[in-house]
Amino acid sequence: MRNIKENIEICTQFAVRHGLCAPADAPLVRNRLLSLFRLDAPFEGDIDLPDSLVPVLEEMVDYAAEASLLEMNTPTYRAMLDNTICACLLMMPSQTEEKFFSLYRQSPQKATDWFYTLCRDVNYIRTFDVAKNILFDYNSAYSKMEITINLTKPEKDPREIEKQKIMPQTNYPKCMLCLENVGYPGRLGYPSHETLRVIPITLDGERWYFQYSPYVYYNEHCIVFCEKHTPMTMDRRKFVRLFEFLHLFPHYFIGSNTQLPVVGGSILAHEHFQGGRHDMPMALAKPKYTFSVGDPLVKAQVVDWPMTCLRLTGKDDQKIIPIAARILETWQNYDDPAMTIYSHTDREHNTITPIVRINGAGEYECDIVLRNSLTTEELPLGVFHPHPDKHNIKKENIGLIEVMGMFILPGRLKTELETVAQCWFHNSDLPDDSVHRAWYESFRYARRPKSLEEAKEELKTLVGGVCENVLRDASVFKDDDAGQAGLKRFLRACGFEV
Repeated sequence: MRNIKENIEICTQFAVRHGLCAPADAPLVRNRLLSLFRLDAPFEGDIDLPDSLVPVLEEMVDYAAEASLLEMNTPTYRAMLDNTICACLLMMPSQTEEKFFSLYRQSPQKATDWFYTLCRDVNYIRTFDVAKNILFDYNSAYSKMEITINLTKPEKDPREIEKQKIMPQTNYPKCMLCLENVGYPGRLGYPSHETLRVIPITLDGERWYFQYSPYVYYNEHCIVFCEKHTPMTMDRRKFVRLFEFLHLFPHYFIGSNTQLPVVGGSILAHEHFQGGRHDMPMALAKPKYTFSVGDPLVKAQVVDWPMTCLRLTGKDDQKIIPIAARILETWQNYDDPAMTIYSHTDREHNTITPIVRINGAGEYECDIVLRNSLTTEELPLGVFHPHPDKHNIKKENIGLIEVMGMFILPGRLKTELETVAQCWFHNSDLPDDSVHRAWYESFRYARRPKSLEEAKEELKTLVGGVCENVLRDASVFKDDDAGQAGLKRFLRACGFEV
């Protein structure tokens, strides 16, 4: 193992070589790290620079724990020190902006390539943690879906939980998406953002910011948030902002969660979008049929997808926006009791999940997925939400990422599915209290896997099938005769020809 002084020198030289700071800043970086670790002189000698700082950071945090420099040797305190070390290496936010826009003047892609690499090199994007996730594809009836068992969620230590109970409460920052997170050191119950850097952009005359997600679910997974801490909305301006983002970054897609619970994302209190540089499964889905919106310059299609998705395509986004707004505004007050669609009860229910991109032909595409947040006594989590028979796999809301065919499943499934595979291979019963018992019995005797590995692989297909059916649960107009007739009624209510 390298000693702490050697690791400090590695961090300093790594920062210079990878452009985290300027060469002139090296003495400052080195001295900041010496101060952090209460040392009075640097390493002298030759060093070998690694490709990644992650193993070096692990050794440095281990040293801090042994030297009693950590308040507690728990995941949260280790992560906070890790971030503090990396923050010592990183240029100021103003310098990040200056470098980004100097590259942007050459091309938007050069700017985002540099920014994404910077965020990975400084370990803001937790590449090492993300690599722990279990990823697999599922060949659905529509297109290849992508499934992730998420193992990146930090564990909580019981000592942290006890300490958090007696700590003074604060509402700073107001939420995970507020600008005040830039450089925030973190605390128990709130992660460090010391290495967070954001890029200011203007959308529809307002200041917004562009950043990357620390736990990327796909390539260049970005978040775009409003400067103001204002709740999620859904109106015509949503489309204007999404398309303006595409003007700035035409190599990305961008989409929005809804503004309503049940069918929304995890953060409803702060207006934001998510995007990235990845072909999502829904983007690759084929059209089922076309309909006319009254403008020959806009092609309109119903997408062959388990959720109700309408796709508008054209060369001019200004032609698409009013048609997209008409769909939204009609849907917001649309009722179809035969389909259990009620736009209002004691609150509003109808909304959409919109996604925009530029397709391979250089045309603008706008996908509009119809959503409804109605709950009933029989389905208290949502009528158009994963139904109870699928909660063993997916109980959480179906947000933007799942709508597009990428499922983020809970980490508990790693060990639970291993148990199911063992039982299936050995033809034994699952424990009575297993959440998978009914699901397991539905396929247990259909066929017998010849090996444990075969059982594990077959389970991936079965999990994928559940995910596909979860999207069917979330569809407001089902893919059957009655559902498709209902969808055509809605399209006609919009004034379209079907």
